[in-house]
Amino acid sequence: MPIPIAIHHSAEPKIPYSITPSDILTVAEAAAVLKISPDTVRAMCDRGELPHRKCGNRRRFPGWLLIEWLNNSQIKKEDTQW
Repeated sequence: MPIPIAIHHSAEPKIPYSITPSDILTVAEAAAVLKISPDTVRAMCDRGELPHRKCGNRRRFPGWLLIEWLNNSQIKKEDTQW
């Protein structure tokens, strides 16, 4: 199921308006989707909070993995709210 995203500035990386399971995102693209900085994405990866795959010394985010993580994060967030 595609997850819609919005791009607000032309300086942001050009990414699709939705994520599909077959997409492979860069750190900058994942940051834009999550609306956080690339440095925060890297820090979350280093702490084991954000799943990713390594390609050499680069991090990549398969669409299916990011979608699954977003869905699970949303479920946990809803479970902790009163």
